[in-house]
Amino acid sequence: MNKRLRDRWIAALRSGKYKQGNGALKSNDPDDPESAQYYFCCLGVLREIDPKIKPRPGARNSYLDEKSSGISKETQLFLAQMNDGSDGQKERGFRGIAQWIERNL
Repeated sequence: MNKRLRDRWIAALRSGKYKQGNGALKSNDPDDPESAQYYFCCLGVLREIDPKIKPRPGARNSYLDEKSSGISKETQLFLAQMNDGSDGQKERGFRGIAQWIERNL
């Protein structure tokens, strides 16, 4: 992954600007679908700061294209599991995910 983009992603996750959601890159408020408030998974934040990154075809808006994001399918799955607290992973907030990205990508 491009270091400059990685650093921008980490800063965005730590900024407090994005509300954390799960199950999709970006979704509306489930209690108020007409609201302008959006929720993001950690991968959705990356796509939000770099619109050139495309969703992975056929991934139901849950994962990113590996080539445009520079992140392997396996790493994306791990990050999504940290974000959602699924598959045995403890759910982490954006700050904890940013810390993992900083140490591992």
